Amino acid sequence: MTQHGPVYTPDTLHVIADGNIVHPDIQYILDPAESIEGTKGYWSAGMPEDVIGVASDCMGNMIGFRRQSSVSDDAPVEFFDHDFGVVYEIAASFDEFLAWYLDNLKRPPLTNG
Repeated sequence: MTQHGPVYTPDTLHVIADGNIVHPDIQYILDPAESIEGTKGYWSAGMPEDVIGVASDCMGNMIGFRRQSSVSDDAPVEFFDHDFGVVYEIAASFDEFLAWYLDNLKRPPLTNG
């Protein structure tokens, strides 16, 4: 996040919706300042205070991690559904989370003509 900044990925929604895939889209990966600001806002809206948001989907739900007492590179990725006020795990690690999109949202190669 600090090296590359925020990432806007609106096309994930179109590919997921077109394929009738049941999986959250990821529309925006936040920069660190947006992550702090967004997380605090979601805490006041009912997100548990042990969840730190780093991304959002097209519906304004937060994607993030739970605070941990031990350092780990493989923290589970959590999804906060603001409509129902629930948090659930959507991937065992950030690598697994991103790999799902790479594996499932491949577009056909471009052709000439």
